[in-house]
Amino acid sequence: MSFGHWRTASCTYCCLRHHHPASAPADTGAAMQKTHTPCAHSDRPCVQQPWRLKYAGQLCSSSKHTAPKRYSRSVTVQQSGNVVVTGIVAAMTKTLRAFGVGKQQYEDIMERSPHNQCLPAGDIPGVMDRITADFQQAYFVTGIINDSIYAQDCRFADPTVSFTGLDLWKRNLQLLVPFLVEPRIQLLSLKNLGYSKTGAQQLKAEWTLQTCLSLPWRPVISILGSTVYTLSREGNKVVEHVEGWNVTPVQALLAVFTPGHARS
Repeated sequence: MSFGHWRTASCTYCCLRHHHPASAPADTGAAMQKTHTPCAHSDRPCVQQPWRLKYAGQLCSSSKHTAPKRYSRSVTVQQSGNVVVTGIVAAMTKTLRAFGVGKQQYEDIMERSPHNQCLPAGDIPGVMDRITADFQQAYFVTGIINDSIYAQDCRFADPTVSFTGLDLWKRNLQLLVPFLVEPRIQLLSLKNLGYSKTGAQQLKAEWTLQTCLSLPWRPVISILGSTVYTLSREGNKVVEHVEGWNVTPVQALLAVFTPGHARS
């Protein structure tokens, strides 16, 4: 359908006179002639309206009034960019691991992580207390996390990567720790979302993260994010840890290559 056809199909006056002549009052044309400009494909006055038109409670359902499908090129570009970023992150992770980056840090946090007893089934407040304590230890940037509230096969995801395994999360995080300069993470809120559509209990934390990277150009990372924790059926272990950021994966990657002074 051409853009011109879409415009014609969007005309209230044309719709009424062409498709529903009986439902259009006699003075419809006169009223519109006083206030509206002619349609590009009609010698009658018209008013541009959404393609689903109502008049006197009647909905024009003609197929000619179906909105043309508009696919945003920016959405396609963004999706392609996300795929590229995911590939870059995966490649960087493998490279750093091959060089043994973070190995010592990983061994240290394995000794420092708290080893508490598992919570009883349904102890949601207890899970929230331990998540709050993890934030106080900046677990996002230290890897010091309370293992007792996480399933060993917990799924971790953020806008750039997704994988399964608590131990793998710790190992991956330790690849970044050597590059973080004075990281600061602040918990803004932690609330119980109740049950999801699948019947799983969920919690949501909102937080901020600010840090510099120990690269020659000193890039600054500043993120406003959230984490949704999906709990097990017993309600005492996290089985999904999914982050959301206020920046896209592409923006996050570009920030790494942006000199710190350029962001100030």
